[in-house]
Amino acid sequence: MDIRGALAIHFYEEDRASITATVNESEDTKLGEILLFCLFALRQIFNFDSSSQAALSIADAVGNFGSDLGGFLGRAFIEGPTLVENQGPGAKRFLAEMACRDDYFNFQMKAKGFGFLARRVDVYAWNSVVGLLRYLAQRRRDDGVYLAALGIAAVGVRAAFRQGEVTGWTQGQVAMSLASLAMLEAEEGGPHSAGNS
Repeated sequence: MDIRGALAIHFYEEDRASITATVNESEDTKLGEILLFCLFALRQIFNFDSSSQAALSIADAVGNFGSDLGGFLGRAFIEGPTLVENQGPGAKRFLAEMACRDDYFNFQMKAKGFGFLARRVDVYAWNSVVGLLRYLAQRRRDDGVYLAALGIAAVGVRAAFRQGEVTGWTQGQVAMSLASLAMLEAEEGGPHSAGNS
């Protein structure tokens, strides 16, 4: 396995953002995209105290939207930021890179433009995770297996948070487990996958 990916979320306003997520082309590209989502969501959740409203809100939003991605994509009212074309670096942004090989794993994320006090970072964190979920789902909206896997993984992110599995040491392991199991279950047409296609 050799999965490398990068993510850039640029906010031009609190509710307007461009998102670019790239994963190297391989037989594991779809797995890599879902892994990138899981890593990013878990890191955003972990960055807040586990009992904070911000962490709970992100986890619940991801789980709720993931349990019905079709409904999430079909809503007239857009949850999260309006996704726009890239207009260069945003005043506030999240940048991430991942590398995953059989013998090596690394995920780095940076938040830029929030200042020393990190004002309203909770709102931007929520918008970034929900925006990334929508971005990935829209990009492959005609791929039922992928949408099922993404939905299963999103629900798994919420479950992992609620069960206290998300720590500084376990984020990568939890993310890889969620992404791998989600792809496997979706490919096998598990009970969860039918509601997300």
